[in-house]
Amino acid sequence: MSTKNNIYLSLGSNIRPREYFLSEAIQLLQRTVGLLISKSTIYETESWGFSSEVPFLNIVILMESAWNAESVLRETRKIEKRLGRTHKGKPYRSRKIDIDILYINKEVIDSPELTVPHPHLTERRFVLEPLAELSPDFIHPILQKTSLELLKECRDASGVKKIKSHSSHAV
Repeated sequence: MSTKNNIYLSLGSNIRPREYFLSEAIQLLQRTVGLLISKSTIYETESWGFSSEVPFLNIVILMESAWNAESVLRETRKIEKRLGRTHKGKPYRSRKIDIDILYINKEVIDSPELTVPHPHLTERRFVLEPLAELSPDFIHPILQKTSLELLKECRDASGVKKIKSHSSHAV
């Protein structure tokens, strides 16, 4: 019997067509990682950590998978590369797709390759808004606070707004 892991992922894009890249990434994740359980609304957000004329589209999804954290990380990197991502890390820059692992169950992982919960989750309104919409009562395994509590405490003043999908590639 395989274990089912609940995996929260944050996806973002600020290179057009932004909704296309989000949609393609979600489809590829469903083909490989597992079952899409739910997803937040798409949010349009200011860039974080760098300046960009094109705002990001961000979404948080919840997936169920038999895969472990390292396997999910390898697959998200493959998908990013497949969709044209050429750089990961600092300095931050515009990207076709960015996929970050926020949580895997209530696991705490601190390895050279992966930190879960995501180390910057509490600092980023563009992650917390969709996460709090999707799972307001999910408890951060280290801080012991819900997504909604973390959002209320977030000091990030970046602009974040819900948008409606108008694309034929609706996520």
